[in-house]
Amino acid sequence: MSEAKSLDSKMSFGTEADAFIKILTESLIHPFYIIDAETHEIVLANSASYKGRDSTAKTCHLLTHQNEVPCDSVEHGCPLKEVKRTGEPVTVIHTHYDLEGNAKLFEVHGYPITRDGKITHMIEYSIDITDRKRAEEEATRAINALEDNTRLQSELIQAQKTVITELSTPIIEIWESLLVLPVVGNVNAARGTEITSAILNRVSEKRAHGVIIDVTGIEAMDTTTAAQFIKMTKSIRLLGAIPMISGISPQISEILVQLDVELGGAVTHSTLKDALRWFISRYAKK
Repeated sequence: MSEAKSLDSKMSFGTEADAFIKILTESLIHPFYIIDAETHEIVLANSASYKGRDSTAKTCHLLTHQNEVPCDSVEHGCPLKEVKRTGEPVTVIHTHYDLEGNAKLFEVHGYPITRDGKITHMIEYSIDITDRKRAEEEATRAINALEDNTRLQSELIQAQKTVITELSTPIIEIWESLLVLPVVGNVNAARGTEITSAILNRVSEKRAHGVIIDVTGIEAMDTTTAAQFIKMTKSIRLLGAIPMISGISPQISEILVQLDVELGGAVTHSTLKDALRWFISRYAKK
């Protein structure tokens, strides 16, 4: 078992006080020592300071770094030098080594001792943060992995949504410059926006001259649904294409009349075949 180093004569406070200080420092489980501000010599140290280290080391840098000269690097700045520069307590992170060369990470705290306004010594105690740092790094890696996984899941969900949207909004080019969009089911604001975006992209991509929106698969239509089709037809017209709506049943026609709704100036036809014939005859003349 490593033995503590008692106060030298320059730091002695008397027999009883020195004995009390020794008991106090020995109660600490972390390395604790007092360093001469001029020579870096250790004038007091507890047993924990020498655990696994050279018990004959006389200076702090020789004890913790096995170096003959004080620490002086970006990675290992000298806490004593910083305390003398600022006159304030300091905390640094150092890698310390035992006799077998094993490295451990320490949080090093330095606190100045002054006499007549001059820093004569520094209290230094070190806390082993190796396990804590390793746990933090593992936690960081786990968080990064979780974020990567979350991002991948988000991308997968988005890809699935895109596929679902494409499947639920099939846009078919059935003739030169003519697109057909069969709509099935309810069309709320969200779906209406998706359909409008999809059809406008295809109109631009194909430079289409006409778009037939077939609503045969829609059983009922209210003002919300009608508003979505008005938005679609107006948007299609703004791109220079002819909007057509086919498959309007007598029931839907009656509802539209009751609602006093006009479908954005779109050409309407009872069947998809009628809409196709109308467009071909019109386009062929051009």
